Amino acid sequence: MSHRPKFLVDECLHTTLVKVAHDRQYEAYHVVHLGMAGSKDHELMARIDAEDFTLVTNNAVDFRRRFREQAVHPGLVILIPSVMPSFSACCFQPLWTSSGSATS
Repeated sequence: MSHRPKFLVDECLHTTLVKVAHDRQYEAYHVVHLGMAGSKDHELMARIDAEDFTLVTNNAVDFRRRFREQAVHPGLVILIPSVMPSFSACCFQPLWTSSGSATS
């Protein structure tokens, strides 16, 4: 049995990434839609841990460090910062075909 990732899209990325995931039958939420806009990174990490989220962000510096501190985590997707939402969506899409867990 495979585990399909459940995505949490960080507030630094556009809300349309949630639709990209939903269109491919993946569970996904945006930080803003969960009422967590402006949350500190450690608050997001608590939610990520509690709900087994794979975080989608462009904040590589902070979250690489935070995820490195964990022995086990569901995943981290880092997208290119400072690009148009449509380009972020294009970058997010290869995940569905290149990741074994995302396509199973």
